[in-house]
Amino acid sequence: MGVRRIRARLESPRFALGSTLAVVAGIIVAYVVPQRWTGVAPSGVWSDDRVARVVSALWLDRVYASPWFLAILLVFLFAMTSSVVRQVGIARRRLRSGLPGPWITVGHVSNAGEFTAFASGHGYMVRRDASSAVRHPYGHFAAILLHAGIILAVLFAVLVTVTQQRMTISLATGETWMPGSPVAEEGHGPLVRALALDAPVTLSEFNPQYWESGGVRSLESTIRFADSLPFTVSVKSSAYRDGLRFYQSQLYGDSFFVEVVGADEATQTMRLDLSAPPAADVASYADFSFGSQTRVLRAKYYLDESHESMIGTPTITLRLVDRGEVIDEVTLTEGASAAFDGGTIQLVAVRRWTDVIIVADHGVPLLFMSFAVLLAGALLVYLAPVRELRMIPDGDLFEVQWTGVRGHGIDSGEAVALRAELEPNDG
Repeated sequence: MGVRRIRARLESPRFALGSTLAVVAGIIVAYVVPQRWTGVAPSGVWSDDRVARVVSALWLDRVYASPWFLAILLVFLFAMTSSVVRQVGIARRRLRSGLPGPWITVGHVSNAGEFTAFASGHGYMVRRDASSAVRHPYGHFAAILLHAGIILAVLFAVLVTVTQQRMTISLATGETWMPGSPVAEEGHGPLVRALALDAPVTLSEFNPQYWESGGVRSLESTIRFADSLPFTVSVKSSAYRDGLRFYQSQLYGDSFFVEVVGADEATQTMRLDLSAPPAADVASYADFSFGSQTRVLRAKYYLDESHESMIGTPTITLRLVDRGEVIDEVTLTEGASAAFDGGTIQLVAVRRWTDVIIVADHGVPLLFMSFAVLLAGALLVYLAPVRELRMIPDGDLFEVQWTGVRGHGIDSGEAVALRAELEPNDG
């Protein structure tokens, strides 16, 4: 008796819903808390030592390998699979014997032929016994599709997450990233290796668009991957090529290509990537190593030398600092040169840069398929609820009764309409 009670509890709709919510909660935790397998170092509150210890102790940084998530997933699968099996049994019984009721009397007919004509005229399929009819019998499968869709959606969502591969490449306009070159960021699921591209990626063009107020309106890149024709990606629109999804990052700025000739005539070429300032009159800053561990090249740049336009002539100020002391300072625009640190420095070129995000998602078509199954079940629930008519002897006439899968709920309005049509026959 105890085993039956436990099984009944596990197979109850409430328990199935609870286990589903628990799995979804675990997926949300894996999304919020930085996971070890993503390759992204924790930052902010997650980098605090005390928080990190708690996160590690509870397996929150490796959710999909944690005992608690695997236990929840197993319980979810058992509960939902049992629910599907139960719904299949209910559907089979109702296909054979019809709905259990309650039944509502809607009027009377004089014979079976009149009942058949009445039922057929309202879209009902008359059964072989000619005394009952059903409308939308496929609606019996609604609950089955809903529960099956939930199972598939959860499983494939987890599959996509643990098999996803992702890399971010920083490129200047006209630059080509070659296979094996360093990447700005890399992450992959625990069941797969790091994403390895065997073809070059070229940033042909990058065009930020601004509102008149100065805010960013859109970011758009033209990319060439392998031997394919150039394609465009933006913040709102990705592109799919050769099994990979390309995204436009919201990070961008200017790359300053600097040539430094020292006092000893030694030439050093540097590329200084700075993030774009948020406004024309606001500068962007970054520090770069220069020559020794104590010397820092401190860069400050504006989008335009007038400090009034978001699109103009980028200008950069370079300050050489050694142990906190300013050694030299120079301001340059493209093509300009000046004396610097006993030698010369020239800003050879300025080009836009941005991050291109490349993702390999395995199982996404299956995930969309599960959503389709879920949607089909929902549509059947709301657009095709099962309804039935039957006639039973009542003296010299036959009483016509109606019932719906939702009983006296939303579909009882149809019973009122049917009664209004049959009431004249009752007189």
